[in-house]
This record gives sequence, C-alpha cells and structure tokens, in this order.
Amino acid sequence: MASSNVRQQPHFLSTVNVANFVSTKLYFNDTSNNYVAWKEQMLCLIGSQGLLGFIDGTNEPTPETAADGTTSENDLWRRTDMLLKGWILCSLNDDVIYAVLGLKTSRDVWLELEDIFRRISDSDPPNYGPDPAPKGDLKEYVPLHRAALRGNWEAAKRILDRNPGAMAASIDVNESTALHIAVGTGKAVHFVKKLVAAMPEELLAVTDDVGDTALIIAAAVGNRAAATILVSKKPDLLYIPNDLGCFPVQIAAVYAQRDMLQYMISVTRDDLGVNPYAGRAGLTLLHLVIEADYFDIALDLVKKYPDLARINPPDDRSALEKISAKKSVFVSERRFNFWERFIASCESCLNS
Repeated sequence: MASSNVRQQPHFLSTVNVANFVSTKLYFNDTSNNYVAWKEQMLCLIGSQGLLGFIDGTNEPTPETAADGTTSENDLWRRTDMLLKGWILCSLNDDVIYAVLGLKTSRDVWLELEDIFRRISDSDPPNYGPDPAPKGDLKEYVPLHRAALRGNWEAAKRILDRNPGAMAASIDVNESTALHIAVGTGKAVHFVKKLVAAMPEELLAVTDDVGDTALIIAAAVGNRAAATILVSKKPDLLYIPNDLGCFPVQIAAVYAQRDMLQYMISVTRDDLGVNPYAGRAGLTLLHLVIEADYFDIALDLVKKYPDLARINPPDDRSALEKISAKKSVFVSERRFNFWERFIASCESCLNS
C-alpha cells in the first residue's frame, strides 16, 4: 500500500511565482516570436525545481496498488505535474495558450509547443530579436522590484516616499505591481502587510496583464497569510475575476491549493450581486475541485448548492461522470463511502 506522504501537496513548489523567473510570455506574430528565449528561461525554472523529468519523459507516474488490487496514478506525481503544467500555461500569451488547452500533462503541453514553433520556424524563419518593448520604461522600477522580491520593506518605503505613484505602477513586463510580486513570492508577509496598510483601498484591485489581482496571485501560490490581509481590507477582491473569468476561489482549485481553497470558500459569500457559486461559475468550481481530488469539498459544495447537480455542463459530463472517471475514488473503502454519499446527494438534488 502506498505510504501516506504520497498524497501530500508539494508545498515548496506551490510558492513559486513564474513571473519572477520567466520575464516575458511566449508569443508569436507575423514577423517574430520569442520561443528560444522563453524556452531557455522556462528550462532554468523547471530545472532549478528538479522537475525536468516531467517534460523529458524520464519521470513517469508510479502506479499505486490498493488492497483490492486496483491501481491508480501516483497522487503526488499527478499534483506536481498539474502544478508544472500550470506554470507553463500561465507563461503563454493568449494567442498561444488556446493552442494547448485540453492537453493532459505538462509533457504533452511542452511537446506540443515544440512542435508548433518548429513548424513556424520551418515555414518562416522568425526573427529572434528583442521582445517588443513594454509599456513605459521599467528601468526606474528595478530597485522597487528587487525590494518587493526580497521583502525589503525599508528599501521599498524609501522609494514609495519619493514616488507615491510607484505604488500602483506596472514594474515588470507582465504589468505586475510591487504588491503582485511580493504576494507571489509566498513569503515576506510583513512586507505585504506594510504595503497593503499604506495603499488606498482601490489600488488593491489593480490587475496585471491577464487581469489578475494580487488576491488571485495569492490564491495561485497558496499564500493564505497575504490573502487574509488583502480580504480584510478589501473583501470585494473575492468577486473580481481575471480576464479568463476565473474568481480567486476557482484559482485556488486550479492550482490544487487545498488550504487556500478552504479559506476562500469560508470567506466568499453567495448573497451578493456576483456569486461564484451560482450557474456556470459554480459548476466550474465544482469540476475544478473534483479534478484536484478534493472530493470532501465537492460533496460539501453539492450539499450547500444543490442546483449545481442540475446544471447541464458545456462538455455534457456531469460531476458524477467526472468522478466516475477517476480511479482514485475507488482505491479504498473510505473513498467508496464518499462515492456513495456523493451519489445520494446528487440524486436528492435531482429529485427535489
């Protein structure tokens, strides 16, 4: 039987903020692309975390064998691969990301990108010159970027005292603010606390180039301390989606941040104008929770929001069908008991 630690989340990986390592999103246009530079930076990031085996095929999942003889994919491997896949996807320009959506593993995405840019290169050799110039001159913000990355509040305060406008300025190529960067490190809680206290409430809702607020960044990296600070000052952040329409609570599920997900559910209300638990948003959340194997949380959601069991999903695969496709549900008596409870809850919802 697999040891208990195989189901633990690799917390040391979940605090990595890709934007701090990959300076520009992968893009292409009629005359150029930045694949070579992007690939080099991404390989440095992946290699530094000891995950190259996930994309070169040398690290494959080890089947777990349950008492009844059934097997399931190694849970820790799957979660780590999901995290790595998320790193890659969040570093892609919108024009690129849609070409790889739906692929299962990080290796699938990596190989597809290699193939796409190989074909682009074969048909029209690109110009691997400098990336398009970012908006504004970022050089003046290098000291602030460094201070936010290192959690050096004293240095940041001196800069902000001289230039208060830098508090909401985009200080990197991803249009991140100092708050985005500090939250994304997953550390330096004192820095985040001081910065949030100094910022006007409305500036906490400033977004980066993909519409992510600092709270969405906190949800992605599992920085609960920062999330608590942000929500305490501006609860409205819980209801601001990014450009893809994802709310913070959904992002926590996307990145399999269980502790953060539970916190987000505890503070995200369902009685306001925007309700992340209703309609397609709620159904998406339920399916993301199931994909993360958080079946107990999925059960709680169905019990609290029974309408989710009645919504017809876009892919025509209900929550029951998604769960039934996951072998890990059936590898133990405890999981089987959950399955019985989930079916009973859904049947109750449908019959009510």
